[in-house]
Amino acid sequence: MEEVHFISAKFSGDLHYFEPAIVSLVVQTKPGTFAECFGVYIPTVPDDEGHDYPALCLRRASWNYELDRENYNKKVNKREYIKGGQSIEAVSIFLPEQECTEIRQLISQANDMVEQGFVTEQVKRENCPWFSVKIKIASDRVNLDMAYTPFSTRIQALESWLEKWKSFFSKIDLTKGIQPEGDFSVTYHDSLQEQMSSFVEM
Repeated sequence: MEEVHFISAKFSGDLHYFEPAIVSLVVQTKPGTFAECFGVYIPTVPDDEGHDYPALCLRRASWNYELDRENYNKKVNKREYIKGGQSIEAVSIFLPEQECTEIRQLISQANDMVEQGFVTEQVKRENCPWFSVKIKIASDRVNLDMAYTPFSTRIQALESWLEKWKSFFSKIDLTKGIQPEGDFSVTYHDSLQEQMSSFVEM
């Protein structure tokens, strides 16, 4: 879910590409049961001419492992089930600049946090909101690619920011925004053909 290379969509007859700026993958406390991915994608070519093009693309994806495993086990043709992509639910929205104030503040806070550095504590926690956390930040200010489990590590600044990040995505209306012309495409780092070539059907 988090390995999106870019998202492409057509607006006013022109094809636009959006690349990852911040992507977080959070797996809920019970290992492998439920995962959520929240991502913000920025235009590869900034609009400097005042067009009404989207300023950002937001994407929320979720994966229910238990349900996916149940459905997978019911299928006779496992390969076709994998190719169908039914296991992941995802919604994307393209926002105009005037609707980006809050999310840009969160992006700026994330950049500030990485620039200033954060404290990593080795801990033992039994009650954690998440089983594992993975986050990638790519901007003209910072680059971060890290993963950890809150059961043994605490990063208070990051976890506080993640709560606000998740809260923002939970309340935004993903049915609004600027509608693309026709369908939009999501391209992953590994193509479906590459993923399927390593799939062994049991």
